[in-house]
Amino acid sequence: MSLPVIKNYPVTLAEGFNNYSPLCLRTVFNGRKVSPVLPYELPQKSETVAELFMENRKRISISGVQEKESLMLEKNSLRLTHPGEQGTYILKPIPRDVKKVDQVPANEHLTVQIARQVYSINTAANALIFFQDGSPAYLPKRFDVKPDGTKWGVVDFAALSGRTHQNAGPNFKYTYSYEEIGLLIRNATT
Repeated sequence: MSLPVIKNYPVTLAEGFNNYSPLCLRTVFNGRKVSPVLPYELPQKSETVAELFMENRKRISISGVQEKESLMLEKNSLRLTHPGEQGTYILKPIPRDVKKVDQVPANEHLTVQIARQVYSINTAANALIFFQDGSPAYLPKRFDVKPDGTKWGVVDFAALSGRTHQNAGPNFKYTYSYEEIGLLIRNATT
């Protein structure tokens, strides 16, 4: 199988580049030269890879409806985490249940770049990355993992409200109104 030809810089999507810039390598990959192509086929094209991804998904507890995989940098290559390992990257492949799915990774990447570059919002370091067939995926670096592998404490709205799976049911993170979220923010910051 031949690897895809990268013709656009995988962060800003500028034409004429086939790899990550030195700045991206420093901010996203701790200065390591990492390929913009993952060592995996697209899970939908390989049953073996699909099984690896499904098993990996059980080890990541980040909320949201989109599938996420836990990756870590080993030498100069990204790989799926093994049981007991703490991933330092989140891989968000193309979802299967929305319209224009091939544009989802680029849309999320662009949105985060606008937040960072235009509005100076502190966002997770991130890039686009590609499967071996050229399919894109969004790759944010985890901001809740310290360099020594331990995790920073992160508070979400469920934690602020005291809601848990046990006391509020399986959708405890997704049943807030804008008014309730606003009140949580006000109470937490005053």
